[in-house]
Amino acid sequence: MGSRTGSAARQLQGLYFATFDPEAPALREYLGEMTWYLDAFFDRREGGIEVIGGMHKWVMPCNWKLPAENFGGDSCHVQWSHLSAVEESEALLSELS
Repeated sequence: MGSRTGSAARQLQGLYFATFDPEAPALREYLGEMTWYLDAFFDRREGGIEVIGGMHKWVMPCNWKLPAENFGGDSCHVQWSHLSAVEESEALLSELS
């Protein structure tokens, strides 16, 4: 779909992407391998997914350090919470080497 302003908009999995660049590549070409992830996320359920609006709030009895570390990259989460998956992937990688 195009418009009189020279813009182009394309839809993928219910998301709309727009550009004013008349020489822009096709959307799937531009997104490259990211389209696989978008398809996997939005097509994982029959009928797609539903976005429920609104605000989610939590009150946590803590000082500033906990949310600062969490929003700063959450560097410890995977190693502790998903240790068994990390160990399995390391074992698989060592078998493949």
